Amino acid sequence: MSDSMSLGGLDSRDSAGGPDSILSAIRQAAEGAGLDPTANLYNTARDLAQAGHYGQARAHLQVLLGLAPQDGEARLLLAKVLVAGKQWRQAMAALDEASACGVRVPEELQEAVRQKVEDSSSTTPATPREPSKQAAELSKLKNEVRHLRSENARLTSENVELGSSVQKWAVGAAVTAAAGVVLLLSHFFTSGPTTVEDVVQIEPVAQLAEVPVQGAPATAPAAQPTPAPSAGTAIITAPSNPEEAPLPSVVNDRLASEVSGIIEAQLTAGSMDVRVRNGVAVLKGTAPTWKQLKGIQAAAVQIDGIESVDTEGIVLLARRDGAMHTIGRGESLSAIAEDYYGSHTEFQRIMDANPGLNPTTMQLGQKITIPPIGE
Repeated sequence: MSDSMSLGGLDSRDSAGGPDSILSAIRQAAEGAGLDPTANLYNTARDLAQAGHYGQARAHLQVLLGLAPQDGEARLLLAKVLVAGKQWRQAMAALDEASACGVRVPEELQEAVRQKVEDSSSTTPATPREPSKQAAELSKLKNEVRHLRSENARLTSENVELGSSVQKWAVGAAVTAAAGVVLLLSHFFTSGPTTVEDVVQIEPVAQLAEVPVQGAPATAPAAQPTPAPSAGTAIITAPSNPEEAPLPSVVNDRLASEVSGIIEAQLTAGSMDVRVRNGVAVLKGTAPTWKQLKGIQAAAVQIDGIESVDTEGIVLLARRDGAMHTIGRGESLSAIAEDYYGSHTEFQRIMDANPGLNPTTMQLGQKITIPPIGE
């Protein structure tokens, strides 16, 4: 006789229904006997969770949800039990299900769990990439190197032109100064001896008006008489209302070129134009998702000379036209809504566009529709 029993040749029994019908029959029988199994299971799970027995509490809640799948309060309690056990991704899925069942999920709880899911995703070691992806990234890096070399050549040419302009300006200034000396000497020898005060007289600068105190009437300063200049006198006056000079156009062009390099490296669809003025990069055009736009914005402010990025002129293609998404490892509907729309609260819109989509049973590689937002 063999050590193991053969299981061949056994016939299956006829079943009057699947697991759902069995659980439904159990619930009906309990309610017929005057019992409320869902309330008993919920209270027991709550007491176990408060006592720190999270595994037992979770088991009771799973039985409860088998009897009543649409019990949103039970799903919210299950999410809190999973949070206590630091099972962030499963907790996020349970919160999505509770919200889908009509239960109001606390905003601070959902935000805290979403942040934990993102933190855990960022610390997960990257899986080896496929050769085709590595080749594509290598090609992208080579193109970026060529772009940087071209930019370096352009800047070198501009530096040479600027150096030539400075030399020309220096020669012109020297010639002008020499001509001024010649004219001064000729005037000295033709008009007789003079003093320095006769040659150059600086006009006194008018006193500044006092700043009026808040609540007191403003009074204008008394007009100061201006002496009439005599012949041969040079008058030097201070400019009025000086304005802050903008950065040279060559600096703005260089910063705009660096931001354009970031856009070319990160943007996978759409197109953007960039203009830089006094440290502010203004972007206009389209971007496929909020995640890509946020990445470009974060990289641009790292450039020395860029203080902020204006994205008011950017239209998100996901919000305007919609998109298709392939489910990745550890993703939740809230995180997907954040990546595409820029708002994790729009996950219900994705569920409505994909009938039958269950946040807890999403499969790796499953394709879902990201609907447009009519705005």
